[in-house]
Amino acid sequence: SKLYMSAEEIGELSRVSVKGVSSEVFTLHAAPHANVEHIVPKIVVIPGNPGVISFYFSFIRHLYKLCHGQVDIIGISHAGHDGSTPYIFSVEEQIQHKIDFLLPMRADHNRSPLILIGHSIGAYIAIKVQKRCPDLVISNIVCLFPTIRDLYQGLSPIVKVAILPGARHGLSWMLHVLPTSVTTRVLARISTLSDEARYVTASKLNRHLVHNILYMAYTEGQEVLEIDAEVMSIMQDHHTRMLFLYGRTDQYTPLSFYEELRTQFPGAGGIELAPEGVAHAFVLKHSEVVAERVAQFVMQFHTVEEIQQLQR
Repeated sequence: SKLYMSAEEIGELSRVSVKGVSSEVFTLHAAPHANVEHIVPKIVVIPGNPGVISFYFSFIRHLYKLCHGQVDIIGISHAGHDGSTPYIFSVEEQIQHKIDFLLPMRADHNRSPLILIGHSIGAYIAIKVQKRCPDLVISNIVCLFPTIRDLYQGLSPIVKVAILPGARHGLSWMLHVLPTSVTTRVLARISTLSDEARYVTASKLNRHLVHNILYMAYTEGQEVLEIDAEVMSIMQDHHTRMLFLYGRTDQYTPLSFYEELRTQFPGAGGIELAPEGVAHAFVLKHSEVVAERVAQFVMQFHTVEEIQQLQR
């Protein structure tokens, strides 16, 4: 693991085994003075696709600072998205991967609030985790640009071709034969990523990672259709403690999805539009503005007073 100690680069990036699957975890621990008898909210960030946690460094750090260091934040990569394994994982297997990662936390968080933040398909995964894991006492779910329905419709024609079995194998092997200098230049064009995030991502960019990204996207398109019974059940039972943040021009989640959800759940904790210009891939340019809204939501429920109340 590597410990980042500067003001901008705090946090620990480590590799853990989740039921034998190597997974990257990025962690920020609550400041010691923030503890109220050692009970602090624990936030788990579940990425979209690609599920490379280095893309979320900036968002996680902004969120930590905006919560005044009163929270533990853990970002978990998707299985196979660290480039370390030739195995490929479907969206269903990613749900199980997150359950396997979270279940050992039961003893740790005990009465501490557990908050799941999911981005894009990560929101779908977070909701499924809550439904399938009643043993995990999840107090809130934050759904950022959530792809919980009709995902295939949002894919571009090129992506629809790229995720097909023959094409994704070909693209993965094409990357394998490209010189590292080419892939490094491609990453360098994402100028809004920090040098640190580009370095960490470049270190794992290989055919296994690309194959996993494309295969997971293929299974998302096959499985994420209408809002299914599991998702609907959680939304009906917990919508007052959920935040849904939609984009204004998001090909994956058109405004009609946002409007229908607001009509269906008028008492939800928050079904909102992100500020103008914030794209689906918010982590590239708008981590701070999204973190601001998420922090407001988290602290609304989890002030020091509420943590004390949970002890009683």
